[in-house]
Amino acid sequence: MKKILLSIATIVLAGAFLTGCSETTTTETETTEGPEVVKIGLSGPLVGDISWLGEAITNGVQLAANEESNEDWTFELVVEDDQCDPKQAVNAYNKLKGDGVVSIIGPACSAAMLAVAPLGERDELVLLTPGATNPDISQAGDFVFRVIPSDSVAGVVAANFMFNDLGYTKVAINGKNDAWGQGLTEVFKNSFEELGGEITTVEQHDTNATDLKTQLSKIQNSEAEAMYAPTFGPEMTVMAKQMEELGMADMQVVSGDALNDTAVAEALTNSQVSIIFTYPAANEDQFAQKLKDMHMEVYGKEPHAFTGESYDSGKLLMQAIKAVGTDTSAIRDYLYAVEGYAGASG
Repeated sequence: MKKILLSIATIVLAGAFLTGCSETTTTETETTEGPEVVKIGLSGPLVGDISWLGEAITNGVQLAANEESNEDWTFELVVEDDQCDPKQAVNAYNKLKGDGVVSIIGPACSAAMLAVAPLGERDELVLLTPGATNPDISQAGDFVFRVIPSDSVAGVVAANFMFNDLGYTKVAINGKNDAWGQGLTEVFKNSFEELGGEITTVEQHDTNATDLKTQLSKIQNSEAEAMYAPTFGPEMTVMAKQMEELGMADMQVVSGDALNDTAVAEALTNSQVSIIFTYPAANEDQFAQKLKDMHMEVYGKEPHAFTGESYDSGKLLMQAIKAVGTDTSAIRDYLYAVEGYAGASG
């Protein structure tokens, strides 16, 4: 069976003054005014199997900083590696706060974002994520924002697609055991059952799991017609290989936005398992084309997944600072008041 990686539309979304030192032989002091330098924190995975995500968000935010910096404002990125891990995300947050950042773009992963949200709320430091989609983030705090659809949308779309379009009535779930996977699992399960479908079993696997045969065997024996498996690329690569070994290659798999990675497609090139994943519909208007052109000019390649959301996060945050200054409550209020923003992601 030919492997398929198909993107399903879930929704189109929408300093410092520099003072010159006087010569010791003079009594006058020269003062040169320059742009106010504002530090913007960025938290994302910079190494490992999903370092592509950290690169994507860094590139997107840097392009926004290039555009928004002018004679009055210079936006400087301070980047920390959170590894998409809750504990590392807390460490990254504390480092960024210690560096004096005005606000933080990220974390990009749900588990990491939920771990630092209480800290941002406590410190009244705006957190704006371009990639964390767990539904609980919507209520995670007054200073917590995101520029991407919630999994409360993606999970419903996946359930409708499997039940109404593919015609499956019995589906098993094998989700990543973190906030992102759990959030999608819950939304999908509730939606699929509301449609009249049956969830034959709900299994979970850990991050970077190398043996999923126990979960897959339970699914194989559960009379499931297909599988919903919200997970990351490394785990999906293992899953597909072991499905073939267990004689499950003909079972359709539907997953989530974390699979929108060319490395995953390359790893599964010879797989017999058909994999479909949900992802916010690609924006193709003039704003998206502008980002694509800039990205090609600066980085020599097309934008990756989440680059558009990251670029828009940077633009929104920097425009807020230019409008109201660096007071964090004022930045928060500005973001709440934004309406009709048209950006690279929609």
